[in-house]
Amino acid sequence: MKALIIQVLLLISLSCFSQSNSDFFTISEKYPRLVGQSMTFRQNNMSTQEGYDVVKKWINFTYNNPNVVIKSEIENEYIRITGSTDVCWEAKGFMGLHCFNQNHTLTFEFKNNEIKFQIFQLEMDWLPGTIGIQQDGIKNYNPTYNDMQMSNMRKRKDHTDAATSTLAYLNEYANEIENLIKKSMTMTSDKALAELKRQKDKLDLEIISQAEYDSIKAVLIKYIK
Repeated sequence: MKALIIQVLLLISLSCFSQSNSDFFTISEKYPRLVGQSMTFRQNNMSTQEGYDVVKKWINFTYNNPNVVIKSEIENEYIRITGSTDVCWEAKGFMGLHCFNQNHTLTFEFKNNEIKFQIFQLEMDWLPGTIGIQQDGIKNYNPTYNDMQMSNMRKRKDHTDAATSTLAYLNEYANEIENLIKKSMTMTSDKALAELKRQKDKLDLEIISQAEYDSIKAVLIKYIK
């Protein structure tokens, strides 16, 4: 009986306090290109539906027109979005801080206990003269480690600043999603009630004893309003 109660307590503990395990997006010798990189958020006891709901909530919070941003979707399995944001740095040839519009296509895949977040495509709306760009307009953008190691100091600085600004907002997106995962997995009244009903079914099937059920109920009832 003690083992069963410990399992229920562990379930509550993990739901409340387990943190996602993920790396930040970066550009380095190990990860020389940004496009194609992915990170995986891992959270014990997170269903595919819960992960999917977290990302949908984040999209609704982040973008003014969520229905336009979502380009492809399979419920509880996959989401692909295309949005835009401004990335700003002190670009060569411009006075002070200058901002460029960047489009990003991001994908999310859902498994039990996991959300995979991937950078699918980036595009930058360049102005002539920026990091060697001769013509303005939207072009594919994939910052690389080699770009940030160029011998030309001015070009190297522009490449590094552009990549740093891009990494900053993508990692902020990741941080926002991670925080939403933590909040969503906090034990709620509904979750406690669902778990109690599950244990009641076990009692009815004589999988657990009345004494075991009463002990579990005493733990869960504190969360039920």
